[in-house]
Amino acid sequence: MHTQEPQAGPGHNIEGVVLAVPDAAALSALWARDHAALLARRDQLLEAFARFEASHGDGIQSDEVAGRAADFARLLAREANKAEAVRKGLKAPLLAAGRALDRFFKTDLSDGLAAAAAKVEALLGIWQRAKVTAERQLRDAAARAAREVADRLAAEAMRSGDPNLAQQARQADDAAQRAEAVLHTGLAAVGRTAGEAGAVASLKSHWTYEVVDFAQVPHEWLIIDDRKVRSAIRGEDGLRDIPGLRIYNDPQTVVR
Repeated sequence: MHTQEPQAGPGHNIEGVVLAVPDAAALSALWARDHAALLARRDQLLEAFARFEASHGDGIQSDEVAGRAADFARLLAREANKAEAVRKGLKAPLLAAGRALDRFFKTDLSDGLAAAAAKVEALLGIWQRAKVTAERQLRDAAARAAREVADRLAAEAMRSGDPNLAQQARQADDAAQRAEAVLHTGLAAVGRTAGEAGAVASLKSHWTYEVVDFAQVPHEWLIIDDRKVRSAIRGEDGLRDIPGLRIYNDPQTVVR
């Protein structure tokens, strides 16, 4: 008895398989061919809309025209929804494929590696910031010591009137100024780290903020949570009194 072997499904011989993905131009041409009726209907309706807008773009003047406008708006919306349904149907497998690709390459591969790299970089940052802080403290101490020596010699020179001591005071002041001038110079280089494989880790400025006193933040830097407000005022039983806001009904036309 002859039995028919079931056909192998996609990916049955996954090793060495190459997935052919058409480019965007090819897809656009395919969709234009397969959905020519939708495109023709679109052109027809947009031509009708152009005539409607030319006649009534300045405003609807009668109930008769308003009734025709309601029918026309519903017809346009239905055609738009029809096109959207086709789009969503075609996009569903593409989205599923995209999610599978992201899951494999991002979730299963790159995310774990990137998280590990971030932890290593964080440890590097702690080390580098500690080096910069230590160097800054050394420079601060050296500058303070040099300034103290210069001030002491200047005071002694003024008391004694000794020209040699005055010369020493001037030299000490020059040295103190040099020490003060390099307090913050080249600190980035102090924190730079080079690896034997060629990697270079450097500290880069990253300005951020934290709120310490909300009441003192200028109004220009505060924003309203639009989503929260709209959720609160939605519906006939929604919130109607929020200090600083005018809550009003702005009726919108809905065609069904």
